[in-house]
Amino acid sequence: MNYFSTKFKIVTAAILFVLSPYVVFAQAGSQTCSENGYTIATINGIHTDEDGAILNRDSLKRRLLSTYNNQPLAIDFLLNPSHLGGAGDILKAIQQGFFDSETVRDYDLIEMLQDASEKVATQKLLLVAHSQGNFYANSFYDTVVDKAGGAPAESIGVYSVATPSARVAGGGKWLTSNTDKAIAGIVGHIPFRKIMEPNTHIELQNGDDFWGHNFADIYLKYQSEKIISDIHSSLDRLKTNNIQDTQKPCLASPEFSIAHKIQGNAFAAADLVASTASFVAFKLPVAIGQYAEKATISVAKAVISTTTKVIKTGVEKVVEVAQIIKETFSEVFQKDNFQLAQIVDLSEAQSNQSGQSVQLANFKQCSFDAQKSASSLKLIINEVAWMGGTNNADDEWIELKNISDSAVDISGYQILDKAEQIKIVFDKNTIIPAGGFFL
Repeated sequence: MNYFSTKFKIVTAAILFVLSPYVVFAQAGSQTCSENGYTIATINGIHTDEDGAILNRDSLKRRLLSTYNNQPLAIDFLLNPSHLGGAGDILKAIQQGFFDSETVRDYDLIEMLQDASEKVATQKLLLVAHSQGNFYANSFYDTVVDKAGGAPAESIGVYSVATPSARVAGGGKWLTSNTDKAIAGIVGHIPFRKIMEPNTHIELQNGDDFWGHNFADIYLKYQSEKIISDIHSSLDRLKTNNIQDTQKPCLASPEFSIAHKIQGNAFAAADLVASTASFVAFKLPVAIGQYAEKATISVAKAVISTTTKVIKTGVEKVVEVAQIIKETFSEVFQKDNFQLAQIVDLSEAQSNQSGQSVQLANFKQCSFDAQKSASSLKLIINEVAWMGGTNNADDEWIELKNISDSAVDISGYQILDKAEQIKIVFDKNTIIPAGGFFL
């Protein structure tokens, strides 16, 4: 009996913990908001743990002084955590990409707002985001600007690095390399998606991150001067204000719903289970990109190049391939997939009332299974646009060629496919000149 009583108490306590409200201010953190000074908060992209987020912050911090414009400059980070061994990151990025123009308020954004309420101690705040972190930077800006407990637009800004988004909130600056395979190479070629146009070129070297996408090891390594210049320019745009109370936190703690608390516990459990698969989900592909033999890297590059080209050219690429396939059609026709057959008892053609077009009437329907060959060997099917053209996928056509030295009258001829789903009958007085074509 005591066993069941103890078990009941544990379960009850767990349920109360999950459902209990979580709306109080954190005891640690800033409780004042200084008009003097600046704060830079970095936001990392997907597949980055806390150690990686700290590395990004420290890499930027080493390139900046502790003051700017004779005011203190604080640099910190807002963690964009990885979920479900990296799979959750990808799903999250896809969702944010679809709703790029809107504010995506999810569990992690609320956690970032809470983190910022504890860390940000100056009115002037600049978010420096990398990769998918830019979606969060934009939503963060949308959530706090000119809102109660937030900040006015003149006091907060966004600077984007390697952004998959089509916007930089507040009209901020951005930096994306055209050699960034993740952004310029993949995201930039997704149909119906737009990104901020790549505006720099980073010449990658042997041993660099295969994707050319890493914040510290690629962008800061090769473009630190440009990034620091852009950050200084962004800081210059920020102003103090008389809206944020200097005796209260610069950003109010967000309200936490019961659903948020439940979701946090669910993430904690699921992330723990999925962490064992993180090597397969992310670290293994990165390792392959960095350490695989040259042959493997060459294959990977070829796949990326080919995939990008197919996505970009779309129907034009399919048509180009169709033109190559065309060269083999003579062999296909020899296998009786198509035949030309002449109608032997064709009645006179009749004109419609307008007299503008002539059609056949009361003709004998040929069958593909007729036990005899085509009555004329002077014609060949020269070309088939079975996938349509570049302007219209329904623009399908078949081109005939007269390979003889004299004109051929194809009045009443039919074109049938083996399933007899394609049935074309040529009008009266349809003549193809010697060596000529008919479309």
